[in-house]
Formats: sequence, C-alpha cells, structure tokens
Amino acid sequence: MDIMNKPTILVGYGGHGLVAADIFFESGDLIKGYCDNEEKTSNPSSIPYLGKEREFFSEANNCNSYAAFIAIGDASVRRKVFEFLEKQRVSIINAIHPKSVLSKKAHLGRGVFIAANAVINAMCSIGNGVICHPSCSIDHECTIGDFTHICPGTILCGNVTIGKNSFIGANSTVIPGKTIGDNIIVGAGSTVISNLSSPGVYAGSPARLIKNLTS
Repeated sequence: MDIMNKPTILVGYGGHGLVAADIFFESGDLIKGYCDNEEKTSNPSSIPYLGKEREFFSEANNCNSYAAFIAIGDASVRRKVFEFLEKQRVSIINAIHPKSVLSKKAHLGRGVFIAANAVINAMCSIGNGVICHPSCSIDHECTIGDFTHICPGTILCGNVTIGKNSFIGANSTVIPGKTIGDNIIVGAGSTVISNLSSPGVYAGSPARLIKNLTS
C-alpha cells in the first residue's frame, strides 16, 4: 500500500498528541486510532484507543497497513519509539500544518512535526523526529539534528546548525552562522551569539552556561 494512502496511527496522545491530531484533521488525513501506555480519559477528537504501540505494531499486518506519527514531546522517548518502529518497518510520517510555510527546497527527515505559522526557508535540513512549534522561524540553510525541539517563537537566523537531542526554548534567538551542539538546552528568551558546544543548560542574553550536563 502506498504510504500516502495508509491511515495514520498516533503514537502518544498527551498534549503534543492533541496538537498533532489537529494537524492531521486540518490536512484531511484519516487517523485510525492512537497508541499509548493507557487509554486517555480526555479524548476531544474521539480517536479510538488501540493499546500500547509495542503490542499493536508487533503484528505484521498492522505494520504494513498503517503509517505512524510519533506524537511524544520527550525526545529520549520519541527516539526510542522511532527506533522500535524502524525495526518493525513501519512507515513513519510527518505532521505538517497546512498553515505553516515550508520551502520546496527544504529537506525533511521522517517523523517531523511542523506546527501552524512555523516558517522553514530554503535549503534547510530538518532531521528525524524534530519538533518545530508554532511561529518559529528557521531561516535559509539551517541544519537541525535528529530529535531536537524548537519551541514557539524561536528565531534561527541563516546558516545556524543545531545538533541532536537539543532543546531551544521559546522566543530564543540564534544569530547567523552559529552552531549549537548535541544535548544542549537553551532557556526561553535567550540570545545565542556564540557557538555552544558542551552539553548543558544555557540561558540569558547573551546565553551563558548555567548548568553542565556532562558526566
């Protein structure tokens, strides 16, 4: 079955899953159901609960018949689920809001989330499992590594590089040409004017190391 014709299974149905569901509904895509550790008491979209993803996608027919979007905010969990679905050869799709602005010359990995009013410009490269929240602006030739989280209102100026498993807080700004490494947290409202290489928490304007995350 062509991936475009496969009904979607949401993996995760917390707050991030609710937003992802809205994206698929706005795009006219069919959501077959959701997988999570337990059935949710709040289900505003009345999406059927299908059980835990490791049980649902242990059946070969389910792996072949459905596509999956991983709607989990925690990067480490999202990565583990991604790796599991890859081993099961499940089609992992993107959630792209129709009111986002996405250059045709941008490259997206799989399992990417692009919210309403997000802007991704020409020659950007967005890795697997990246989250781009509402009203973030990612300018030309930026590279974002796998499972990194770009929060609402963040501005990445041109030629910015961000590594894997990083978190860029809401309303932060990264000036052109700077590099942020793997496993780095940038606090909300920060301004990054120099390269950040060591894993840690950085905050302020300009952003400075406030907590080292190396072992």
